[in-house]
Amino acid sequence: MVEILSRATWGSSWAHPGAGQARPASRQGVIVHHSVTAEGGDRGSVAQILRNIEDLDRHTNRWTGSYNYAIDHSGTIYELTGLTTVGTHAAGHNTAYWGICYIGDGRVSFPEPARRALHELTTWLSTQAGHALTIVGHGQVNNTACPGPLIQAALSASSGPSGPAAGENGGLLDVDGALGPRTVSALQERLRSLNYYSGPVDGSLDRPVSLTVKALQRYLNDHGAHPLLAVDGAGLAQNGQRTLTIAALQTFLGTPVDGVLSVPSSEAVRALQARLNANTF
Repeated sequence: MVEILSRATWGSSWAHPGAGQARPASRQGVIVHHSVTAEGGDRGSVAQILRNIEDLDRHTNRWTGSYNYAIDHSGTIYELTGLTTVGTHAAGHNTAYWGICYIGDGRVSFPEPARRALHELTTWLSTQAGHALTIVGHGQVNNTACPGPLIQAALSASSGPSGPAAGENGGLLDVDGALGPRTVSALQERLRSLNYYSGPVDGSLDRPVSLTVKALQRYLNDHGAHPLLAVDGAGLAQNGQRTLTIAALQTFLGTPVDGVLSVPSSEAVRALQARLNANTF
């Protein structure tokens, strides 16, 4: 098991940081940051930097929490808001993503012990979630230069292609669980790149028969759908109705299987959006 210094061990000054609770299984990924501070020397120095960050977030930013975890230059991992508490680190993405901060400046340094610790921590978080996680830099979800080019290069090298999901507006999809036009467009482009779909990338699921749904059904059949789906182009809608196509998609994504895309937010759609963001669908 990965070794993590608890808040009590390093001397957090914040008794109950966080903006609510989120089950590990509902998390879709990790967002990596840098603190743009000194790296600190020993653990005591790093702990003081962490307390300074807490004070900044609590008293100046008026936030309800901070990062979930931090990593220092020696590879030591520190708990901030922790595993199940929602952090406050990336606008619009705090619930779906854990936030990990490197204590230092990713423009000038990201030493090997910190890289190894980040890998160990994200691997452990994936185990806690029960599924693969999307690992992105802060600048991939918000308009910022964080976490610096050295850390971003390390993320790209270790995780393979993780560019923006396809869609007419570009950029990463919001992992919000809503099966909207941008998510459908990204799915269409992904299925097209895999030679399952040859229709337009228009963000639309035509009714009653959809070429996009037909392509998805063929894809799911080829990836172990049981029983095999009828390739009829029906059965993918976020309207509370139960279908075999949705159940097969949930099984493929590793989310709870009930055959329903919940309204207004579906865990399966969140998993789909995260996979499309990471090019792992």
